[in-house]
Amino acid sequence: MDTLLVEGIGATVSAILVFCGSVWLLLTMVLGARLAYFVTASVTLAFVVMMGVVWSINPLGPVGALPGWEETGVSEDVAELEGPNASSYPDAPWEEFDEEDEDEQALASELESAGSDALEGAIDSGEVDAFEEATQAVVSEGSARVLEADGVRYGVVQLEPAPEAEAEEEEAEEDTPIQELEVPPVPSPEATPASELPDEDARVYALFELDPGNPLGTARTITLGGFVLLVLHLLGLGHSERRSKALSDDVGNRTV
Repeated sequence: MDTLLVEGIGATVSAILVFCGSVWLLLTMVLGARLAYFVTASVTLAFVVMMGVVWSINPLGPVGALPGWEETGVSEDVAELEGPNASSYPDAPWEEFDEEDEDEQALASELESAGSDALEGAIDSGEVDAFEEATQAVVSEGSARVLEADGVRYGVVQLEPAPEAEAEEEEAEEDTPIQELEVPPVPSPEATPASELPDEDARVYALFELDPGNPLGTARTITLGGFVLLVLHLLGLGHSERRSKALSDDVGNRTV
């Protein structure tokens, strides 16, 4: 189990025991254990419902499933991708992500990252032969495109051979060292043979479908559950008050 989840559950339970438990103990001395419980629980649940309503409008509290890209296909030929108008990529109706929209740019970045992961999986499964390793390819700059069809958003990225790393030239220092030390030469890594490098014209295309997720689902579930519990506790509170009042009237009548 996730350590962070365990710590969060422990902190929540501890907070309820400390804050709600202390209030319940104080009310118990005045109202009795049963009535004090319903009062404390009703107030706490009412607060949870109010916060849940806020969380259900804006993702300020518990967040559910976030939007994400699900792989639909990877191919060296864009026409082989099974998706709406895949063969038209990168032209219309495919569009670039809005550069002025932060949410769109975040989706574009996630799409590019998903493209690299999809390539690695395609290489392992033997679907792609253009690259032997995922590190040999990078997402082409500005290749991310998006298309909406039948209420579903699709995204495509293109991957191309990664540029070869250029050897850095070491500049001799003119300053005279205080003490000369003999340092054994460090062997430079062997260059990758040209036969193992991917073709310069190699291209791989990855198609994804956007899963909208349900980021507000958790908060709305908490709100609905809290509301149901609040109604039940209010009914119990009303019953306890009537019972307590009836006992008080009975004691008063006997005293008179």
